Amino acid sequence: MATKQWNDQQPTSGTYWTKVTDVTKVATTQHGTYGVLVDVDPGFNQDNFFELQRFETRVPSVSGEEINSSGNAVKIFSAYPVGYRPQPPSVSTLGGLPSWAELQNKCIKVAALTNPSRALVSLPTTLGEMRDIPAMTQRLGRNALAAVAKGYVTWRFAYKPLLNDLKTISKFTRSVVSRFEYLRKLSERKWVGKTVTLGSTSVDLPRESVMIHSEGAYISGYRYVRVTRKEWASMRWKLLCTLPPSVMARYDLADRLVKGVTSYETLQMAWELTPWSWLVDWFYGLGDYIAANNNTIPALPGGFCWMATDTATSSYAVISKPEWVTLSGAHFEKTTRKIRLVPGVSSLIPPVPVLPILTNGQASILGGLVLSRTNFGPLKMRNLALKPR
Repeated sequence: MATKQWNDQQPTSGTYWTKVTDVTKVATTQHGTYGVLVDVDPGFNQDNFFELQRFETRVPSVSGEEINSSGNAVKIFSAYPVGYRPQPPSVSTLGGLPSWAELQNKCIKVAALTNPSRALVSLPTTLGEMRDIPAMTQRLGRNALAAVAKGYVTWRFAYKPLLNDLKTISKFTRSVVSRFEYLRKLSERKWVGKTVTLGSTSVDLPRESVMIHSEGAYISGYRYVRVTRKEWASMRWKLLCTLPPSVMARYDLADRLVKGVTSYETLQMAWELTPWSWLVDWFYGLGDYIAANNNTIPALPGGFCWMATDTATSSYAVISKPEWVTLSGAHFEKTTRKIRLVPGVSSLIPPVPVLPILTNGQASILGGLVLSRTNFGPLKMRNLALKPR
């Protein structure tokens, strides 16, 4: 393990004179970046643990002269650093590293998204779902008010997935070509890696009142902090069979894989069309588990890496200061943490799916389901406005 620290901060100085003491005071502060890097060398062509923490600070300065009624200067600031010098904000607001249970579910999801055998959209399932459109439309027209009240769940699990599937079908040609290239790389290389985005999260902390400066002049303001996390992951796959040598045969294989017209897709279709399977999937991830283990083309997963970039950035608004004071700019603090975990694959894809911790989105859906079964005076919602698959 190698640890490297650096400090590129540069000092800046300014002066403050007051007639009361007739003494010129000098103050110095630091601007710039500093941080620490932790890197583990696992050997040639191996994934490694990596963590980078980078901190950036900038402190404004005060300039100006306060003139009394006689026209004489009583205070003089010359690029004098303000007194408020906070530490860069913490990124821990969004929590620390994912737990083992969370990594298991992320690994299954990534395996489902990168599996060379995965269907871009299950054509058999989509055709089965399309038969529900007339009934869904009829229910919407019959009871519009109830549909609006339950619309979040209805849109999230009925209309939106179906519309997304139909949009995906329109992009089949490009997707088939992409899968054909993926199969070609798998047949020519030992391992082929793919990276997928897992999403992002953002939190705004409560506004904080701060005294920016108090020595010789009072300057106050507000401090705002936003914390974000961008998350992605990668996985490598190794082919365990020989693909058809013919270009046309490989293209046909890619076409069937993208459309989900395979024998394995029968299992996926049976699950997707099972009543209320969407609810089980949302909280249990069984659909991802089935997709992750799709072995239409025998292939071995490996090299699972989870990565994230956390940032915490502060910004300021000045609300009060003397007219004769000029600020050189505004405070700025930023913390960036980049991390890569290499937990492996075999220990993370269990023989049965793992119940994940509820995310905010899952909690919202659960709340929508609870509300849809609750009485609200004259508006009594009895049933979901979507038909179970």
